[in-house]
Amino acid sequence: MKRLICGLLAIFMYSIAYGAGVTEPTTILGFTIKENFNLPECHWKGNGALATYDYDFQQPITPCWKHNILKAHPGDPLDTKGTFKVGAIPASGKTPDGVRSDSLDLIVVDGHIEGIVVPTNGLDSQDSFLVLLTKKYGKPESSQHTQVENRYGAKFTKYTVAWKKPDALITYDSMVSSIDWGLILVASPSGQKFLKDEQSKREDSSSF
Repeated sequence: MKRLICGLLAIFMYSIAYGAGVTEPTTILGFTIKENFNLPECHWKGNGALATYDYDFQQPITPCWKHNILKAHPGDPLDTKGTFKVGAIPASGKTPDGVRSDSLDLIVVDGHIEGIVVPTNGLDSQDSFLVLLTKKYGKPESSQHTQVENRYGAKFTKYTVAWKKPDALITYDSMVSSIDWGLILVASPSGQKFLKDEQSKREDSSSF
């Protein structure tokens, strides 16, 4: 009887964990929301202000991270247990066509990855990205198709799509500042707060 009860209890706990609510963490391009930030720094050449990171395709080890060169130099220290935003290069083979991998950012809060900012090449790949994201995350929570016009009068349809997961919000804006730039954002609540605070600081610094 005791073995039977233990067996039933094990089945019950398994069903709770895997059949009623426990979900896989949200990932994109090989990065996972909430995982520890333990990437190596990308390879660079030179020293101090003259140092530059190797091109993405030249990196010997990926994934890796890189400083924003406007704020720090390659090789400068980084508190990997802190809160910051850094550039990143995904692992080889993890980047589909249309991702601007040289502009990808990771948002790290208290040493954990809480956001992944993925720029795209905009209009050229918007249909393929919508298919890829829907295949990965399922039916969107919201989806809007709106018409935009460039300065020459040409009209295009842009997508603004969102998926909501237990650990993150995924948004895809197929065209942002121009028809050549889109943006995929995967962010936990902590990552969303980081971006909101960053935007507030940017607005404050630009005002008189």
